[in-house]
Amino acid sequence: MKHFIAAILLAFSSSLAFGAELVLDVSGKITNYTDQKSKLYHFNERDLLSMKKYSIRTSTNWTGVEKFDGFLLADLLDKVGATGSNLEIHCLDGYQYTIPVSDVARYKLILAYERQGKRMGVKELGPLGLIYPKDQYPAELNNAATDAKFTWQVSKIIVK
Repeated sequence: MKHFIAAILLAFSSSLAFGAELVLDVSGKITNYTDQKSKLYHFNERDLLSMKKYSIRTSTNWTGVEKFDGFLLADLLDKVGATGSNLEIHCLDGYQYTIPVSDVARYKLILAYERQGKRMGVKELGPLGLIYPKDQYPAELNNAATDAKFTWQVSKIIVK
């Protein structure tokens, strides 16, 4: 019994270390739903972690050059049947920013859940962060406009 309680406490404390569950809601101009009534596609942690993993090694205004791992935003948009031309990205802290869908394929954007091989908790800018390969396209992406597109603690995307 003592070992069982210890295992439960360890699992609970591990989830608290991440600070937020890895979930994402997508709505707007989409054709596939998990909730038909609300016209919403809800991804849980298992759904997101089952998507093919990709990496981007780049710097941000908040980090040095680091490796970010996650899934292609293009794969997520395909899964929900996105038909819009813009993505309104919403974050846990209330920040929101709209990016063009054209950026998704052009730069192979990822929604990262790991940084330097470790899961990103809320304190580490997670659980999801939109990552642009800024260092691979310095002439195009090394500017204040791109810095605003790096969105951390992503919780919801509305396809417009």
